[in-house]
Amino acid sequence: MAYKKYGVKGLLEYHAVFRVGGASVHVPFTGGTLTGYGVAPATYATSDAFLQYAIEHSPEFNQGKIVLLHTSSDQDPSTSKETSFQEKKEEQQRIEKQDTIPANLEQVEVDNVADAKQYLIEHFNAKPSSLRSKKEVKEVGLSHGIAFIGF
Repeated sequence: MAYKKYGVKGLLEYHAVFRVGGASVHVPFTGGTLTGYGVAPATYATSDAFLQYAIEHSPEFNQGKIVLLHTSSDQDPSTSKETSFQEKKEEQQRIEKQDTIPANLEQVEVDNVADAKQYLIEHFNAKPSSLRSKKEVKEVGLSHGIAFIGF
């Protein structure tokens, strides 16, 4: 059973009540801290599939107030590699972007806008002055039949 840890960023404590069907579920997010180095969010961890469902289908989760911090395959997160929610979200976005690219475009994977600019300058002699923004880089790439993936 999956072990998941949720957080409410910016809050030290948050007591949520989720409605699931005709029932109400109380979930206490606690343990947030405020130090000179920053804020650690209030958290709640569980391996209970019902509670995970209640949290993940709540308006607070859908609006981003509650976020999934870590997930692992067993109850002891120290014994397994945790995958952050941000990593999963980035991978999902990368897959979604790949699905929306027209088939007639050449796909070039880059890590950032600077790499995409360099690619256009080297392969198409694009002028750096025409590549000032992310939007301009994408447009110039499309005009040359290139779709950049990864930024």
